[in-house]
Amino acid sequence: MPTPEERRELRRIKRKLVQAQYKVNLPKKTPVKKDNMGPIHLLMTVTFFIGLFLITNYATVTVISTWSITKIFAGILAISLLIPIKWYRKKLTINIYEFFLLGLLGYAPFLTGIYFATNYFTRGNEHVETYKIEQVEIHTFFSDLILENDTLNEYALLTCFDSRDSGLYKGRTKAKYTFEDGGLGLKILVDKRAIP
Repeated sequence: MPTPEERRELRRIKRKLVQAQYKVNLPKKTPVKKDNMGPIHLLMTVTFFIGLFLITNYATVTVISTWSITKIFAGILAISLLIPIKWYRKKLTINIYEFFLLGLLGYAPFLTGIYFATNYFTRGNEHVETYKIEQVEIHTFFSDLILENDTLNEYALLTCFDSRDSGLYKGRTKAKYTFEDGGLGLKILVDKRAIP
């Protein structure tokens, strides 16, 4: 068993070896990239509100169910998440959460809004459809038209109306809808009214 003096000598030799090894292999400091996501966050916020504005204005006059709008949004989100994150990391200090939020709050709402705006602005071929009203269900705030054979029941835009307008629908036998064909295949509601 080594004596205390021998142990001290061994520790001293070990320290010298570690110091010599450290001098040969100096640790390299990897440069820390400065966070450059600020402008991307601003752009993402702006595109979110632009997309929300476009969806609110143009999807609400499009004859489409809420479920279909959700599927379009989810499809665009899925496509945006297929872009490899390493492409972004060549120029940006993006992490995985920012990558997901960029798709969710940036690409998806903006491109969904662009889709509905394009459909709206390339519309044409106006036509009229008439359906028999079987019943008018009046509720507190919004009321519903029940058309023959439950036609158009999945499109709240076509069958719902403000209860304050119930005088325009009571006692009427037919609902007349004026549509235009959108450029991307979705119909645009131009006018709806109840007729005798």
